[in-house]
Amino acid sequence: MPPNPTSHDGQTVYFFPGLEGGLTILQPVLGWNADFGNAWGIASWQAGAQGSGIAIESTPRRVSVGDLIVGEVMSNCSSGTLSCPTWFVMTEDAGKGSTTLPSTTSYGQTFYWAAAGTLEVYNLVQCSDYPSNGSLAFNGALYDNNFEPINVPGWSLEVWPNLTPQCNYGGQVAGVTLDY
Repeated sequence: MPPNPTSHDGQTVYFFPGLEGGLTILQPVLGWNADFGNAWGIASWQAGAQGSGIAIESTPRRVSVGDLIVGEVMSNCSSGTLSCPTWFVMTEDAGKGSTTLPSTTSYGQTFYWAAAGTLEVYNLVQCSDYPSNGSLAFNGALYDNNFEPINVPGWSLEVWPNLTPQCNYGGQVAGVTLDY
């Protein structure tokens, strides 16, 4: 769990891993100024592609700096199922409570893309609108449709060019760390 940003410019900062199928992404989310003004919160989401109109959010929970946040996205189907019709998304403040989407629909899609860690921001004015520590580490595991671990998923780092403001964007794929 990162510290609070030192500046408050109405920015919204999201961190999440996720599974995407083209139409939607399933994601346990940690958000600053998302559901609680100038505070951190967690929620489980199924967010649709732009223009899809899909935005399903579990009941958000407020969390505190220093808490351990855990997220999970799981198929509700048996091993070997390639396109499961329902999925479980859970975001937990370890030992303090969780918020879930227990049986969200797949909309008929197969989830073919996984993100180990994502940073998404809105209304960012200056670099101090990010949490003050400058990076966030994700510790995750990825499994195939037979519930076997994918030991070397082949993560890659994508940083969009020409972001404004220019901050220390980057990261590491070994250990999955995002820098901002």
